[in-house]
Amino acid sequence: MSNDCELRLSIAGGSGRDCSCVLECPHKDFLKYEEGWRLKRMPKHFAMGIIVHEAFFARDHGLFRAKWENGVILDDKDEDAEGWPIDRDEEEIDADVELAGKMLDELEKEQIEVIEYEKKLVTPIIDPSTQKTPSHLEGVEVAGRLDLREKYRKGEQLSDLKTSASMWPEHQARGMIQLPTYRYLEACTGLPVHDHGDYIVVTKTKQPKVRRFPVDMGDSDFFAVYEQFKASAEKILECRKTGVWPKHRNNCLGMYQQLCDYHSLCFPERYSDPEAVVNAKLERRR
Repeated sequence: MSNDCELRLSIAGGSGRDCSCVLECPHKDFLKYEEGWRLKRMPKHFAMGIIVHEAFFARDHGLFRAKWENGVILDDKDEDAEGWPIDRDEEEIDADVELAGKMLDELEKEQIEVIEYEKKLVTPIIDPSTQKTPSHLEGVEVAGRLDLREKYRKGEQLSDLKTSASMWPEHQARGMIQLPTYRYLEACTGLPVHDHGDYIVVTKTKQPKVRRFPVDMGDSDFFAVYEQFKASAEKILECRKTGVWPKHRNNCLGMYQQLCDYHSLCFPERYSDPEAVVNAKLERRR
């Protein structure tokens, strides 16, 4: 972060603090970002998505095997970091590599013409209506990596490569915010903005499938993205000021009815040996 930045937000946490986290549960945001707690091992599905991305853009299937066998995701922001071990089974490595290879084969059939990928952009948070940073949000930055800029249908567009356990339903792309966020970052940093893009979904199924979900974007998307970043920043700054990070109990269960990763820290009274549960699953990085 720049010297005068007190808070950097991003979508999904790739280049900063995940802006959705504090809106889901301020106490989870506190544990994750203020205190530095995380899972001891990176979830397998998340790690596979990261390495498939890297192998696809490198046009190197062997890269996936090398990184998967190594079993660690390195932190590109900290060259001295030991990395984050992947929660994967040694006995399933060959099967995982075979699946990733099929996914990469299907992506290659799309003949995606890459112009630029994973371009990192950082900007002060800017109100689209005034083209300025609100005074109470000075020191707040927004960051992100533009996943993919590609040649497509006689032009170019922003796209976002997604790995998924199953093919998306038809409506899912309409609720996604990644592409509008990339467009917001383009506008805030003075780059030409793109009005069209695709979510390119490849499934992690026995026979992987690839499908494009096109998205048209307009000026209203600038405001939708800005409002989400603004709400997140205001909530974090308020919690820091008051020292109170409320627990949103209604969000303890995820979309698949799994408990939040930090549940044992939030509600130790519900466990016979909470310390053992925490030590088995979580670690504090700072």
